[in-house]
Amino acid sequence: MADSSGQPSNRRDAADSEHVAPAAENVPPRRWTLRLLYGVVLLSAIVGGFVGKGRIVAALGRFAPIPRAAAMKLPKPVAIDPVVTEKDYATVPVEKGPLVRTIHTIGTIDYVEPLVGDVTLKTGGWLEKLYVDYEGQPVHKGDPMFDLYSPDLVSTQQDFLISLQALQQARQTNDASVIASARQNVRGTRQRLRFWDITDQQIDALARTGKTRKTLTFSSPFEGVVIAKHAFAGKYMQAGQLLYRIADLSKVWVYVFAYQNQIHCTFEGQKATLRLANLRDREFHGKVIYIYPFLDPKSRAAKVRLEFDNPHLLLKPGMYASVVLEPHRMGMGIKIPRTAILQTGVRSLVYLSEPGNKLHARQVATGMELDGGMMHILTGLREGQQIVASPSFLMDSESRLRAVNRRFGPAPDWMKRMPKMEMPGMAMPGMEMPTMKMPEMEHNPPMPGRNHKKPMPGMDQKQPRPEEEHDHSMPGMKGERQ
Repeated sequence: MADSSGQPSNRRDAADSEHVAPAAENVPPRRWTLRLLYGVVLLSAIVGGFVGKGRIVAALGRFAPIPRAAAMKLPKPVAIDPVVTEKDYATVPVEKGPLVRTIHTIGTIDYVEPLVGDVTLKTGGWLEKLYVDYEGQPVHKGDPMFDLYSPDLVSTQQDFLISLQALQQARQTNDASVIASARQNVRGTRQRLRFWDITDQQIDALARTGKTRKTLTFSSPFEGVVIAKHAFAGKYMQAGQLLYRIADLSKVWVYVFAYQNQIHCTFEGQKATLRLANLRDREFHGKVIYIYPFLDPKSRAAKVRLEFDNPHLLLKPGMYASVVLEPHRMGMGIKIPRTAILQTGVRSLVYLSEPGNKLHARQVATGMELDGGMMHILTGLREGQQIVASPSFLMDSESRLRAVNRRFGPAPDWMKRMPKMEMPGMAMPGMEMPTMKMPEMEHNPPMPGRNHKKPMPGMDQKQPRPEEEHDHSMPGMKGERQ
């Protein structure tokens, strides 16, 4: 561009050169721009290609295929990886032997119901004196318990004495019919006293003395221990009201519960052994005397009653005791350890050890649990076969049987399974990018003809000064700025 004198304008050219130089200095190199472009395209191809094929990126940069849903059929035999040998799992043979089951349970000690008795009155009256005045007091049959005043007893005593006097007078008449009638009256009044629990000794004493007593002493009709007491001195008791409850503790009952899968192992007459927590060195022997014909609706178990002798009163009602029933023998059969069975919720599987260092999943039908941690096998196995004894690496879920097979199989090489990273239509010979490193940003050589007013992230760029002007005129064209 020339000025008015026809000479080129050196001032404008100098300004243009001052403006272009900083812009060219801040332009990123062509080499870094191409690497950045290739990296974006390559990353997009990798992510889009693998997600579209149903693959996921593993935690450490490996790629694992998403497995399909496992079929319900049994898996085929798989070879054991050399890393997983018999030192990692144990095998046991399938046995055929006696099927024995022993029930261990907890029982509750209780009173023997036929040996529990209540002491009541046949007539109303007042308790004048108590000879048994606290619960837990032992009593023997015939021991005095209380003295009772009852108007009915007083009048009956008087009737008995009058009938005796009438009998003596009838004997003086020597009339057989009169004597027989008088004897009948004596027997009637004596029987009334007996009905009110007056003993023959008391009645004979009344006949000898000929005097009516205000109170009569009542004796214990049972032998045992007082387990309930409602009698108090001076209290009026009505007929039929409970005074004492006495239980004989020479025998006790023990109640245990047999669940539905244990009822067939329990029978009447079955022997039992009982132990107490505070007497570990003592054993008590008894037997099953009754099995209730219904189940408890809460526990869903059948109540079983056992009876034990208790001569020293060591077995106290209300105690808990450990009870072991006599082993129930059910003949011969196939049995294996319970730990060898994999319960999937639908099937019961056992892993057979086959020749060639292989394992095969076998479905079995299980029976009842046996002693020694064994399980009765109904179908699926035969004697002598080798099975995995404790497959702790197996999961008790049908959905994880795939993991079991992978555990027995060889370890996959995930790097070999990675598909080749190809980008159709973009051949880059000689471009190898093992890792993407960020080199230091260089600004040499600059790209002329470009001026970036906004700096790129990560690039240090000098900001143009406000006084600098930008001239976009073309060379060879004259013009003036307005």
